[in-house]
Amino acid sequence: MQELPKPLSAYYSAANEQNSEMFLACFADDAIVHDEGKTHEGRDNISAWNAAAVEKYNCQYEVLRCVETPYGTDITAKVSGTFPGSPIDLTYKFVLEDNLIKELGIK
Repeated sequence: MQELPKPLSAYYSAANEQNSEMFLACFADDAIVHDEGKTHEGRDNISAWNAAAVEKYNCQYEVLRCVETPYGTDITAKVSGTFPGSPIDLTYKFVLEDNLIKELGIK
């Protein structure tokens, strides 16, 4: 597997450590996250989304694959936590700008 871009390595480290400050620092001020059929725009909303997910699911992430595409970086991660069917493999579609996450879609 190729090495993760720095912002994405920081994203997964912060997520696994459940460090909300480090996690939020990975995102641009006007970033957008698409997850579970909802859109979260801007750092305040992304912070609230992350806090709710940490409390509800207590997830841990293992990156399985990283692929550069014409649109950004796609990562497949094994996600385990307190949810039915854990663990599952999810796809994270990242768009980076100025070494920050500009957009993230999770499927």
